Amino acid sequence: MDERILFIKLDPKTDGDIIRWMKSLPHRTVNKTVNEIVAAESRGLTARIPYKISYTKAAEPLRCRLIFRSKAALNLLAKIPKGEYKATLVKIIRRHIEKNKGLPPALFEIHTKYFSMAIDRFIKAIKNKRWESKGIPNRFDKLNTFYELAFKDFSNAVLECYKSVDRSHGDYNLYHLNTEDTVNKAFASVFGEITVTANKSVNENS
Repeated sequence: MDERILFIKLDPKTDGDIIRWMKSLPHRTVNKTVNEIVAAESRGLTARIPYKISYTKAAEPLRCRLIFRSKAALNLLAKIPKGEYKATLVKIIRRHIEKNKGLPPALFEIHTKYFSMAIDRFIKAIKNKRWESKGIPNRFDKLNTFYELAFKDFSNAVLECYKSVDRSHGDYNLYHLNTEDTVNKAFASVFGEITVTANKSVNENS
């Protein structure tokens, strides 16, 4: 099979945005995503890719080993003058990131198994918080508010997994969705900090 391997070094001074974007991608998907971008560029299309940069640490030099095998990607690479691969790829990646910011939401299918797993984790976290709220004044009214908020936040978190990414990236995000964190935040916004004294009364009333 024909393939092209490129080794490029990204400099934080000129390529900091691209480094942080790559660091924001799901683990071990940089090569796949760059391939999708190059192949789409070769066809005159826009690759639908993750474009939000969530990596907040200062960018450091990044060495990339990129392997291209698709005919479309190889055709485009063949047109790039020697010595201009990095500059051209960075320019193409930036353009696709910017274009994705203006794309309408993509239609998607939620991975049934991963969604079921997320629901199981969500329900378990909800039950734990129910026990944790024992002994709190106005407990049942607060629990109803908590349930409503937690479910709303969970639903939004699931949708966010597939926002502005392709199906495989969305499935990855859903598989790693931190449902416990979602529940904890909803609980804290309704019940606030549960003090040691409150926890003591919980044990006494159990």
